[in-house]
Amino acid sequence: MNEIEAFRNRIFTLKDEAYDKDVILPFYNLENQILIKRCFKNTDYVKAYFYGGYLDAEYKRVILSVNEPKLEDYQITIYKIIFYDKDIEVNHRMLLGSILSLGLKREIVGDIVFDGNYYYFFLCSSMANFVKENLNKIGKYNISLELYDKEVNVKKEYEEKEIFIASMRLDNVLANSYNLGRARAQEMINNGLVKVNHEVVLKGAKILKENDLLSVKGKGRVILENIKGKAKSGNLVLKIKLPK
Repeated sequence: MNEIEAFRNRIFTLKDEAYDKDVILPFYNLENQILIKRCFKNTDYVKAYFYGGYLDAEYKRVILSVNEPKLEDYQITIYKIIFYDKDIEVNHRMLLGSILSLGLKREIVGDIVFDGNYYYFFLCSSMANFVKENLNKIGKYNISLELYDKEVNVKKEYEEKEIFIASMRLDNVLANSYNLGRARAQEMINNGLVKVNHEVVLKGAKILKENDLLSVKGKGRVILENIKGKAKSGNLVLKIKLPK
């Protein structure tokens, strides 16, 4: 059994448990969110609900429940990072590394965002006191954490566009999404540079689905949002989102 199959089996087990009691899961990236969504049907009594603490969050906590949860049910704590030094040079990797150095798993921490003035990070509330007491440095910089109970006004910007494709084959979608020739798209697939939902795919004939995440090394990623219909030419009209 590979890692993906094991993950899906775990979700199916928790789905059964959620008939009797809500199940709250940690923060998952988009890949695992997609896997979770595929474990549920529209007709299922138990459903999966996602929230990351703010609009357009990438990492989200998941609640499996028969009822739609309230935002407070996700048990997310937000900390604002206060730097004592005036001149700082930090990045996302440094911030995340400092937090995880406390011995936390990645799934305990949600997004880390910057609103132009301050950095904020989202955390499973069960570990909030521990992090508050133990995180006093980011790299070489002394910091303190301030509990933040307002809405974080950070909105990720995407470029949305429509592409016209003959089919949902990977090589076809790849070529049109990144403005590549078909031969170049197939070459990138053959060289292992293309991932679908964070897994390397080596077959251009693979059929993609709505909500798949397509990424190419050195070119960023594309979210295949939905098929809007057919053009007069007979081609599919696919709406995609590209992070700016």
